[in-house]
Order: sequence, then C-alpha cells, then structure tokens
Amino acid sequence: MDTDGSIGGRRRGAKTYDKASRRIWSTVKEEALLECLRDIVRSGWKCDNGFRIGYLTMLERLLRKKCPESGLKFDPHISSKIHVWKRTYACISDMLAKSGFGWNESMQMIAVSDEVFDNYAKIDPFAKTLRFKSFPYYSAWFEIFGKDRATGEHAKDIYNASIM
Repeated sequence: MDTDGSIGGRRRGAKTYDKASRRIWSTVKEEALLECLRDIVRSGWKCDNGFRIGYLTMLERLLRKKCPESGLKFDPHISSKIHVWKRTYACISDMLAKSGFGWNESMQMIAVSDEVFDNYAKIDPFAKTLRFKSFPYYSAWFEIFGKDRATGEHAKDIYNASIM
C-alpha cells in the first residue's frame, strides 16, 4: 500500500490532476461538444492530418457559449474527451474494415461473432472495452474524425502492423 492509502503506484511521468479538475460529461455537454466540433470542421479548422493549432481554444470558447455553467477547459477536459473519442472511433473503424465485423444501425453497436471478436481483441486489447457497447455518436465521429487516419498505400492498420 502506498503512503496515500492507494494500492499500486502512479505511472512515472503521468500527469496528475486534482479532483476539482475532473468532470462528469453529461449527454447535454457531449452533444454540445459534438456540435462545436462540427462547427469548427465546417469552418475550415480541420486540415488533412487533423485540426489546426488553436482549435482547442476555439472549442473552449464555443462550448462556453453553449454551456456557460460547465467550467470545461480545453486542458484537460476537452482534450481528454476528444482523445478518448478519437481512440474509440479509430478502433471501431479498424474493426469495421475487417472481414466478419458489421454495424448494427438500430443498436448503434458492432455486430460480430464471438470467435472473430476474440481473435481481434488479441491484437488490440482496447477493443475488449467496446464489446456490447452502444456508440450513438459514431456517425458524428465519422464526420469529425473520419479523415484523420492514414489510408495511403504504405499505411498499416493495427492488424497488419502486428503481423510484421
């Protein structure tokens, strides 16, 4: 047991935030963030390899107008939420590009047999957290993050990269 009463230890170099900096994202705040992200994509803040410098500051301003009482800051709140969404979107997109994976539109979740999923989860352990979860924002993520990923002739997805 550590001196602070917790079991285990902190990763070396990991950022620490006090509890006051942690936020619970309500559906209203998430939808407002998605709307703000769509706005900045439409207004040219997104380029071929991601967003332009300063987009998080712009998002914070736009989000403050939509949710003035939220107290959300670009670091760590907004950047952390976007990081999680991007990672989830990338994993789902990779799965959907593989044989055996499909999308259940009515339930907004991945449709796949246990065998195919278990084999994929061996390659990408993060995928285990996505099984049987609904992703109502996936179509919005596609609009926002859809072209942030390498797709050229030398691009490797997680499956092909692990084989090499």
